Amino acid sequence: EIGVSYGEKTKKSYINNKPVRGLENFIGSFLAVVFTPDDLGLVKGQPSLRRSFTDKYISFQDKGFISSAVSYRRALKHKSVVLREGRRKEELLALNAILAKHGSEVIYKRKLFIEMLNKISKKYYRKVSGDREILELSYKAKIAGMDRAEIEENLYRGFDEALDEEVRAKKSLIGPHRDDIKIEISGVDARYFASQGQVRSVVLSLKLAIIEMLREKTSDTPVVLLDDVDSELDRNRKRIFYEELFSGENQIFVTGTEISREVLEMNRTIGKYKVVEGNISRI
Repeated sequence: EIGVSYGEKTKKSYINNKPVRGLENFIGSFLAVVFTPDDLGLVKGQPSLRRSFTDKYISFQDKGFISSAVSYRRALKHKSVVLREGRRKEELLALNAILAKHGSEVIYKRKLFIEMLNKISKKYYRKVSGDREILELSYKAKIAGMDRAEIEENLYRGFDEALDEEVRAKKSLIGPHRDDIKIEISGVDARYFASQGQVRSVVLSLKLAIIEMLREKTSDTPVVLLDDVDSELDRNRKRIFYEELFSGENQIFVTGTEISREVLEMNRTIGKYKVVEGNISRI
């Protein structure tokens, strides 16, 4: 059992009714892969959505990443205050060293994650698209490098070079909080040219890839929660998606205004329920 309680200024997390200290001890204690219509923004929405998606699933399998990401955000928030208030540059130099240390870890682990996600999601997208299109993911960082140490060095140098410009702009201009994940379909930028069917196929392929990655990395099987996943997909794409999804041992919850025929055709034990005016009953 997991839970979260909110007070006026506090938030507490629990596992089996016992308080848990630290995000790294709570996040990932219950693995779930969720698909809702809001996830369609992953393809055409703001870069922050793609960064959040990436960071969430890295955190599920890498507790050290959580610590680095939290430390980076904390230092970035402090730096933003210093820049807005026009305080001494010495403070900025000290914060830049902290940001380079933790930011390089964030960039490096995001890069490795996207490389693996690209490899696996490409396989699923080929199937969903009938082998007609190729999905390609790449991590776009303003500051890059071959390994974590090189990224840290380049990041600190980048902070130093941007210092005067940041002081004038009164905001932080570089770092992993400004990076993005590029999504292409057969060499074309999906953010600008993908159809609604392609967007949905991309997101479904990413979710299938995440399920496979979590099984491999954590030796656990995530619960899958799907809401209105198959609208705007033709019957063949629906069939392929559900075949892949139901081939594993995941517990799956599918919600929608009607039961998809493709779900009913799967060789799995399925419980069917309806909700009318807040009342749940079995069909």
